[in-house]
Amino acid sequence: MRILTTDLDRTFIFSKRTVNRPLSELICVEYVDGEALSFISHKTEQALRQLSGDAFVIPVTTRAAHQYERIELFQHVYKPPYAIVANGGIVLKDGQRDTQWDAIMQQLLAESMPFYEMTHVFATDWQHPMFQQIADADQLFYVLMLVKEKIEWDCLNDLRTRMESVGWSSYINGRKLYVLPKCLTKERAVQYVLEQIPYTMHYAAGDSIMDLGMLELTDLAFTPAHGELFKEKGYDVAATVIEDPGVYFTEQLLSKFQSKVQV
Repeated sequence: MRILTTDLDRTFIFSKRTVNRPLSELICVEYVDGEALSFISHKTEQALRQLSGDAFVIPVTTRAAHQYERIELFQHVYKPPYAIVANGGIVLKDGQRDTQWDAIMQQLLAESMPFYEMTHVFATDWQHPMFQQIADADQLFYVLMLVKEKIEWDCLNDLRTRMESVGWSSYINGRKLYVLPKCLTKERAVQYVLEQIPYTMHYAAGDSIMDLGMLELTDLAFTPAHGELFKEKGYDVAATVIEDPGVYFTEQLLSKFQSKVQV
């Protein structure tokens, strides 16, 4: 059995700004308040529909559970046997939370400062003008929107160091600062899921630094040239770089997965 674990935004689905193809040629797979938000190509949809029983695609995303569940692609067109959301904090099995993983996560989270305590300890820091707003994902981690022209790098680096000291890590991706317990990683959840499936080949795809650990687990990994990961590491990244941007990347990815391309 072959498995593809894949990041979603800017890897498998794309916003209007990143699709690199006229919207009239695409399929909208996510709406928010009636607005079309995320897209795939017809070729990608067809490839998913044609997957045989010996090949699974497993979404792996930093999105909160409710944000993942509004992606119609994985609710109606292709229902994956597993999905990993909240950057590994939640595993969905046949659409339902995996309670065994929930129990494992509770034990792991005990090694870091509790979620709500972070709010109080760093409340003053997070009021800095460089942060436009703060949100949480399933009460597991925080996402802070950065105002780039107001970033004070010495202040930000000091804050990140102090968060590290209480068992939390942080990543900047675009305009977002992700602040997570150190145990909360995509690769940890992917390892768990792989233990539940008798696979023979593991492929993975992702565009950000937060995907790197997952890519390093695989037999064969892919990353888009349009992604943050390639921009930071270039061709030194431990993955095959696909130059085709936007939805073209996903088409190439699924083509290689379907053709059983080997290491």
